[in-house]
Amino acid sequence: MNGSKFVKILATFNREDRRLLNKYLRDRKTSINSVLFKLCDYALLNCENSKKISNRDVFKTIYGNKVIYDEKRYRYLLAEGIKVLESFLIQNEIENDSALQNLLLAKAYRKHQLDKQHARVLKKANQQIEESPLRNRTYHYYKHEFQKEDLESRFDNQRRGELNLSNESNHLHKYFLMDSLMIESFRLTYEIYNPNKIVKSNFDKKTILEMVKKQEKDSPGIAVYQSIYLLLSEPDNTQHYQDLKKTVQKYWEQFPFAESKGILIAVINYCIRKINEQARSFITECFEWYQWGLGNGILLENGVLSSYNYKNIITLCLHSEQDVGLAEKTLEQHKSLLEPAKAENIYSYNLARVHFHAKSYGQTVDLLQSIKYNDLLDELDGRRMLLRIYFEEKEWVVLDSFLLSFIAFINRQKSLGYHKDYYLNLVRYVKKALKFPSFNTIKKKKFIEEIKGVRKMNDKQWLVDQLDRMT
Repeated sequence: MNGSKFVKILATFNREDRRLLNKYLRDRKTSINSVLFKLCDYALLNCENSKKISNRDVFKTIYGNKVIYDEKRYRYLLAEGIKVLESFLIQNEIENDSALQNLLLAKAYRKHQLDKQHARVLKKANQQIEESPLRNRTYHYYKHEFQKEDLESRFDNQRRGELNLSNESNHLHKYFLMDSLMIESFRLTYEIYNPNKIVKSNFDKKTILEMVKKQEKDSPGIAVYQSIYLLLSEPDNTQHYQDLKKTVQKYWEQFPFAESKGILIAVINYCIRKINEQARSFITECFEWYQWGLGNGILLENGVLSSYNYKNIITLCLHSEQDVGLAEKTLEQHKSLLEPAKAENIYSYNLARVHFHAKSYGQTVDLLQSIKYNDLLDELDGRRMLLRIYFEEKEWVVLDSFLLSFIAFINRQKSLGYHKDYYLNLVRYVKKALKFPSFNTIKKKKFIEEIKGVRKMNDKQWLVDQLDRMT
């Protein structure tokens, strides 16, 4: 059962999603094929153990012992199961959006020429749109759809009356500008992380920014996305960062949660980029954005702080002027926000990082050897720390054995991607270093130059520094 698209979709469902799917299935028990109902019901009960369940086991549970296993029939059943999941996802999205429901209902009433019902539902849709605190792209799109529906209704009935077409096109313009700026920002972000790939764009910067000038004063969303775009397209102009900082902190509540989070991540990524360019003032800026995001709940998913963000916050602390003190305080402060089942291991791993940074190697080793990792990259990082400790403490016998197990561990991982070369080269060159217990100047210089020439390698400068100290 594991590996199928059906299971992959279901695996992304959280507890609430599964509860709603269960209700969806039971509400439609009479209309859903009984075999299909059994499949979905069985999958819901066993989704966390799907890796241990074979296709034949599923088939047998659904069809019974008398029916011989048929791979083609099983695949068809899964395909039908996917349709059920997709129908549930569509309905769930619509049910969570009452304004959209009424806009769709208004269109249906117009098609059936039910004018009174159409007018009532359309008015209700507009009230819901206006009562929402959100003023993002969706707001302008819905306002455009409302005004377009009202206009089409008037023409259908050949009514006479005032038509405010300027407002109708105004919302469409705002939607277009926000969408254009957002899509271009996505493109620029992609190129930052994939510098060897250029994505073609028809974005007309001059025209778009001229249009923005006419709209940004009464549209916070346009102001925010313009600032993000300028920040990405002109990263050396820090005034764009200051402008974005003001607009985000002033207007963030006018965006839905997911969009607010995306905007905040764009700001944080910019800060990290500047930190990598040695602009140390952005360490504090980035830390404060994380704190702001946590304080407003933007960086929490169902009240939980991800291990990735927790780790990033601690990294910023370790690179700040307050160093270990701030890191230890922050570790404790945010520990309660971690996923309870994984909290202790995530906390211990990051505490080990703090001790490692402070060169408290005994405490670091004790912690790293007790952790049951939930994340592969964290485990690799933990092994990297142990490697450095054994090397610096001249634990040569322990290190030699450790390097063999580290290489075997790396080679067993099938999903490391580009990380694999960085770690393998670190291990290989440390192994080479162990073969030269004493260096003459010429050999050492040649070996160091060889290391400097390696493109993909973690802790390259650390190893060079260690070799410089060896006599």
